[in-house]
Amino acid sequence: MSYDLHPIPQPYEVIKKERNDATGAYMMMFITLSVGLPLPFINLLASWIYWLINKSKVPFVRFHMLQSLYSQLIITVVNMGAVFYFVRMFIFGLGNGSYLEILTIIIFVGVANLIYFIMSIIGATKANKGQMYYFPIIGSMSYQQAFKKSFQDDDRSIANYRRDQE
Repeated sequence: MSYDLHPIPQPYEVIKKERNDATGAYMMMFITLSVGLPLPFINLLASWIYWLINKSKVPFVRFHMLQSLYSQLIITVVNMGAVFYFVRMFIFGLGNGSYLEILTIIIFVGVANLIYFIMSIIGATKANKGQMYYFPIIGSMSYQQAFKKSFQDDDRSIANYRRDQE
């Protein structure tokens, strides 16, 4: 499927405010980590609210926000699955997970969170430099959604937005 897309900005074209907004999308994970640790959906909720507030920004910012939101959705599902598994097993006494099964779940969730953590740090660093960074699978989806031109978009509106922000 072919879309009419906005051009990808060069790092020198991305103004400081856009860099900060894009970086903030990844930083939501770190900000809500202490609150969200026992309740994995808190991080997702914070990312979603950040996206709602900033969704009308330029495509560069929208791309990083969508990528952060999608990655947060995936890691939330993984973490909530683990939480429900252990609550079901320990509190309600349902299931008799073997040590190997428990260890496998802990390692899988730990590795998934570590990968997410590293990718978020790289994404925040690249966004702060005005660069694009694509996560596997969700990066291209985020790019197509963020950079797709709608009927009222044109490159002049982006230039006007940037001029107003400086």
